Amino acid sequence: TIDTLIGIGDVVRFTAVAHDPGGSLVPGVTFAWSTSNAAVATVDHTGTVFAQGNGTATITATAAGGAAASATFTSARIAARLSMQFPFSIPASPMSIASDGAAYFVMDGGTSPSQINEYDLAGNFVASVAVPLDSRALLFDPVGRSFYAKQYGVSSLDWYRVDPLSGATSVVLSGIFSFTQSSPGLAPDQSTIYEHQLGTVRLLNFSSGALSGTLTGVTAGTNASGDGNAIATDGQWLYTWDETTATVFVSDMAGRLVTSFVLPAGSGFNGYSLSFANGMLWVASNPAAGSEWFGFELSRQ
Repeated sequence: TIDTLIGIGDVVRFTAVAHDPGGSLVPGVTFAWSTSNAAVATVDHTGTVFAQGNGTATITATAAGGAAASATFTSARIAARLSMQFPFSIPASPMSIASDGAAYFVMDGGTSPSQINEYDLAGNFVASVAVPLDSRALLFDPVGRSFYAKQYGVSSLDWYRVDPLSGATSVVLSGIFSFTQSSPGLAPDQSTIYEHQLGTVRLLNFSSGALSGTLTGVTAGTNASGDGNAIATDGQWLYTWDETTATVFVSDMAGRLVTSFVLPAGSGFNGYSLSFANGMLWVASNPAAGSEWFGFELSRQ
């Protein structure tokens, strides 16, 4: 079974092959294609599926002898609704936002030390603290209830544990990153750190830092000092973006583009700032464009 998400009006080609009981490929087998819900997806005799509406359909390929296999097909558009917006004041560029569910923590970068600002869940400023890093990301691990940061640096591509209240830091994993400017994402289940640069995503084991895989050809922006380094995840999808057009690209966990959407608010964004925190996708405008964080709730249309 293969689960596929694409946008309404899009087309995807399914293929089917036959194997004998020993697992060997059987050539020359033809298949009849069918759909369980033509309002969601139709399929022609070649296995080409056409997304017709929101929902899920089962696409089935049946061989002449009656053997069949199915794939689940989900068609939807993802919409972003501005849910929260608040101003910030930091010395340098907004890099990321993280939340432990009780507060928001905003970290800047492009300078060392960096600064972390704490805001309550209504977006009201609480306190700030200096952190001895030139940060590119601040991330919260909901399993271990800890904050982590990745800093900029050619010789210091390390993974830090950070106390956002005191500013204290400690190296957890040394030299695990490959991209100087990357602003990584963290899987909510504490399994994987996602490091991105210009369409290449490295999958790093959260506990050891070991490389567990690489995704290539991921759709993303092309600014090598901005959106080309940013990635966020909610554990179901990978999010990258184009900071100039405010277009967010949604890929499956294998890095395949499934849909995209344009953010409905804000401008003058900082490309590094793409974050996922407290159930929302976040981006920030640069100081010249108003110094605000924008939180978007995502839903399928």
